[in-house]
Amino acid sequence: MKTLSFILVATLFCITTANAQITKGNWLMGGDMSLYMAESKSEHSDSKSTSLGFTVNPTIGYFFIDNLAGGLTVIFGFNSHKEADSKSIGFSTGPFVRYYFLEPEKQINIFAQTGYGFGRSFLEGNTVSKSSVFDIRTGPVFFLNSSVAIELMIIYNYSKSNNTITNNIQMGAGFQIHLEK
Repeated sequence: MKTLSFILVATLFCITTANAQITKGNWLMGGDMSLYMAESKSEHSDSKSTSLGFTVNPTIGYFFIDNLAGGLTVIFGFNSHKEADSKSIGFSTGPFVRYYFLEPEKQINIFAQTGYGFGRSFLEGNTVSKSSVFDIRTGPVFFLNSSVAIELMIIYNYSKSNNTITNNIQMGAGFQIHLEK
């Protein structure tokens, strides 16, 4: 019981002393992971396929003004295609822009982010294709202290690889470290 009381008091202390570092001149480092089920469609035919997958997304950014950061992200993805009984992996890299809607002093905030990436996809059988990815993500951010935040998010993802277009909605969780000037 004493351990539980200590954890509760320590958590409340961290939450009550939180002061987010989402102000001009600070850095953002972290990433997220998401899970999804996607339906892909060929541009030139009516063929469709369904896949399950996950992505890992490290990021680094800089706050140009209060609440607005821009930076670079790398996306690593893995898909398992049901109909073709095959697997693919891919990666892309590109810029992102992120905005926090509430004041920097808030312990809970809401963010929206958009990004675009260029990369490669590798399908079993040594098939390599160029890919491009566009995503929009949003959700709540919980600041545990002035530098550490946990995020929950919903992500809309549009990707194109050769003649295949994939649209999906993803659920994700992230971890960010906010570094002061």
